Amino acid sequence: MECGKDAQGKRRRRSYTVRGAKADAERQQRKLVEEAERDIRSGKNAAAAPILVRDWVERYLEEVVRLYPSITTYERYTSAARLHIFPTVGDVPLKELSTKHIRIMDRALANGATSRKGLSPRSILIAHTVLSGAYEYAIEMDKVDHNPLRSGQRLRALRKKITPPEMLPVKQLLNLARVEQHSLFTFIYVLNYTAMRRGEAMALDWSCVDWDQRVINVRVAAKKTHTHGMLIEAPKSLSGIRAIALDVGTVEVLRRHQESQIAAGVSNGRVGLVFPASDGKLMKPTTMLRHLKELGARVGLPDITFHSFRHFHISVLLQAKENLAVVAERAGHSDPSVTLRQYAHVFPGWQEGAADAFASAMGDDG
Repeated sequence: MECGKDAQGKRRRRSYTVRGAKADAERQQRKLVEEAERDIRSGKNAAAAPILVRDWVERYLEEVVRLYPSITTYERYTSAARLHIFPTVGDVPLKELSTKHIRIMDRALANGATSRKGLSPRSILIAHTVLSGAYEYAIEMDKVDHNPLRSGQRLRALRKKITPPEMLPVKQLLNLARVEQHSLFTFIYVLNYTAMRRGEAMALDWSCVDWDQRVINVRVAAKKTHTHGMLIEAPKSLSGIRAIALDVGTVEVLRRHQESQIAAGVSNGRVGLVFPASDGKLMKPTTMLRHLKELGARVGLPDITFHSFRHFHISVLLQAKENLAVVAERAGHSDPSVTLRQYAHVFPGWQEGAADAFASAMGDDG
């Protein structure tokens, strides 16, 4: 069998004699092939068969990313690797990947080399994240001595400017849902008054509602996966695990929702999903969104999403000059700088205020 090339470029071969049936020979052949592939992945005979980027990224996905508690992260990273990294730089030897290769990859991805319309900067950033993680693992395993994505070539995700909905149509939407006793009323009300993410509210259990302290304890979130359907997982970061204080009105809305569930025999109000589907399982995101958009269209918000309520809540707090650290904690952001970076544009007049404050500190009379 072929075993790559030696340092002089000559083909290396190994042969074995197997005594027995044909099945025995085929079994031995499969074993030898697996050993050869394992040697290549582990870096043995590096001079004969250098480790390729695709081989190492696959190893990184299986040995590191697969161990993540988040199945969705593994699926997203695996998809980025197979669809975008392997076709562009997969055949480059691991030790030879340079910033030039990365720039070429970025241009190819942006220009549609692996997708019809070309990837967005945010999608390219995911490919960078996978590559960078693979190289950090390679450094840890003594396969390379540097990470080419540390040199400033990582893209920053070009976020679309967040435009929260206006106050009046949001109030109209909530009122419409309340009057019509819409099945989503309590769900969207809680999103609007807590800034919870859709998946966090979908997975919310009655046991996580602390009536005495008037808080919701966010511990898990519902996520849609390609291989396992809807799952309930822990948040990606510790900042996602948090206690969100409730105002009196929201407590009352949740109490009425709980009473209706108990009356309908859906739950005992102590444990179980706060917002289940009719069969007691997680609601279907596509169905939920369709119903929401139908409501939104009736009040002039045809493009509303569940995340719109989160943006609305955060922007209202910031415009009311609530403490930035408090808002970040309520939103589950890892750092107040994340909140500020995403929502700085919602502060009209901040620049003028800063200019006036500086002039005042300088003692200017004008």
